[in-house]
Amino acid sequence: WKFLYWMDQHNGKFEPGETVYIFEDRVLTACWAPYWFPEIKVGNTSGKPGETVAVPVYIYNAKEPNNTTVKFSVTSDGLTRTKYENVAVFPENGLFTTVYFEIPKTAKAGTYPVNFNLTEYKVLSGYYLTETVEITNGVITVEEPEPQTYTITYNANGGSGAPSAQTKTENKALTLSTAKPTRSGYEFLGWAASANASTAQYQPGASYTANANITFYAVWKQKEVIPADAPTIVIGEVSGRAGETVEVPVILKNNPGIASMKMNVKYDAAALEIVSAEINSDFKGAAGAIVEENIDKNPILLNWMLLGDGNITGNTFAVLTFKIKEEANEGKYTISVITNEDDIYNENGDAVPFEAESGFVEVTKYIPGDINNDGKVNNRDVTRLFQYLSGRDVEVVKSALDTNGDGKTNNRDVTRLFQYLSGRDVEIC
Repeated sequence: WKFLYWMDQHNGKFEPGETVYIFEDRVLTACWAPYWFPEIKVGNTSGKPGETVAVPVYIYNAKEPNNTTVKFSVTSDGLTRTKYENVAVFPENGLFTTVYFEIPKTAKAGTYPVNFNLTEYKVLSGYYLTETVEITNGVITVEEPEPQTYTITYNANGGSGAPSAQTKTENKALTLSTAKPTRSGYEFLGWAASANASTAQYQPGASYTANANITFYAVWKQKEVIPADAPTIVIGEVSGRAGETVEVPVILKNNPGIASMKMNVKYDAAALEIVSAEINSDFKGAAGAIVEENIDKNPILLNWMLLGDGNITGNTFAVLTFKIKEEANEGKYTISVITNEDDIYNENGDAVPFEAESGFVEVTKYIPGDINNDGKVNNRDVTRLFQYLSGRDVEVVKSALDTNGDGKTNNRDVTRLFQYLSGRDVEIC
């Protein structure tokens, strides 16, 4: 032990040989310090806003632990101390207390010092002053909080095959599932936040940016029931990307034979710009077809008449070429046909009634199945997809990889694309 100084009952300190003036009785107590010094170390820990963390405090080289009294506090600015948990037996070396802090939900990420404040360290044989105890403070590292997540749920709304739910991370855009539900006798228009919506707010594969849980309901349009054998003007259904040119066929399904046909074709000019309209060569001997000055009008007038006897029973009546506008949004843009009952007749002058079935141009970020981005869907795309899945360094359209729309990219997508190209009755996304 090492002698430090004398201390009276008023905590006055007196050095040996010091001259003092005393006006009352004093009892001087020798104060000693060991040649060894206790050491207190505060541990480090980490947590996220809203959590409660435990900070361990250790003591080392504590001589006479059974006769030791320690008075202290542990603080950390910006954090709330909730409790102390002292060990049952004060150790010579080891953990002697655990301090718990609550990290506020509003706490910013960073390091927060944890300070051990010693007010008294006493053993039976004397006092160890605060300055004789070595103290190492610790820190609490507040980590970045986990980002809020939101659940996007799909409801087929009377149909089947709704996509699985998706999880959206706060402030990050989510690409909606490309899978589409089906419903017999109905056309799928897209997704909306209301079960009673008649127009779609989002299309499959669109970007969703709102920070909110939401259930999307399928929006359906009932298809007109047309007998399978009924003569029908069918407008084709094609897809393309903004800036591309697409060809839309006008098909005469179950054509019984006609000698004259006149129709107006109306299209959605918000996304489509007409480039040309050509009567198909199957309808030979035609007189007049499309008046050039009418090509920019909407609807487009298609007028055809057979010169001579007989009827034409061909299927492809015309081909309309559209350019998809650069600013076109994703979605389906309707092309419809308008006819009058007297506008279609046969060689005898008898009216031939035709039903009408609208079509569309679907504007997408990609052509479903066009893995290699050459504007076509063929076996080269199957090969490119397989190469990609095999780890080859090849270029692909990543948004087109999930051909079966299950939210994953694997060999099932290769199989689905091959089935589609083999004529199987399957859809690709």
